[in-house]
Amino acid sequence: KNVITVKREGTEIEINFDDLKCGDLARIKTGMQIPCDAILVPESSGVLTDEAAMTGESDEMKKDTPE
Repeated sequence: KNVITVKREGTEIEINFDDLKCGDLARIKTGMQIPCDAILVPESSGVLTDEAAMTGESDEMKKDTPE
């Protein structure tokens, strides 16, 4: 299922990954595959990513929110 919940213009909606736009706030869940670059917002914690498909790196990468 290629559907994700985003907050756009103050409203949460479900959209297809193909309809993601710059500035959307996406709600990610465990096990999701995210087809884009992203910036984590402060509500995030303990996020690990598997970037093997993009980088070949086999170890999970810990992601932090911007300071």
